[in-house]
Amino acid sequence: MQRDNTDYGYDARKEYRVIFNGLLGQVLQNGRKEYYRRPPGVRAIVDTGKGLILQKEKREYLNMEWDYRLTGGKSFDSLIEWLDGYDAIINSDFLEQAIIRELEEEIGLLVNSDTAVRKYYHSQSSSSVEHDLYYFIVTEYEEGKAKLQHDEVIEKVELSYTQVYDLLLDGSFSEDRTRAVLFNFLLTEKKEYIFP
Repeated sequence: MQRDNTDYGYDARKEYRVIFNGLLGQVLQNGRKEYYRRPPGVRAIVDTGKGLILQKEKREYLNMEWDYRLTGGKSFDSLIEWLDGYDAIINSDFLEQAIIRELEEEIGLLVNSDTAVRKYYHSQSSSSVEHDLYYFIVTEYEEGKAKLQHDEVIEKVELSYTQVYDLLLDGSFSEDRTRAVLFNFLLTEKKEYIFP
């Protein structure tokens, strides 16, 4: 069933009422308490066995300076699409398909194998903001061609584990949650490379 802008879908916080619907997110309110929610994001830790494949992207909020990022994006492109498909995010296959799509679009990596994508970490925002990020480790892929949008400036880069660690230390990643997840990944799964 397709919803219009007067039907707001599920309400995990039934005591809250919707006070604003944007293109992507919602603000809910209960008295003086406010709660914001938007679709979850997906991020790929592409592990080559010697390092990671990242992307450098020029970001408007950084005055078009380069930012190192994990490939990823939104799992849904609109609020209505998300509310219609909310139950789908419980299904990990849906999120895996979202990260496979983002890898092809942003850096041209083609992922076909069901065993090539493994859920690694689920990052929740806070009690008043729902913007979860799902991190996946990707180990099998083929090279393809990126399908960038007209305003995207993205370069694919392959770096050793120690180079990624150094970039995390010097603040080259603007997304703090990703920094924390990558530190955890490197210091647990790749510790022998970081501290030989």
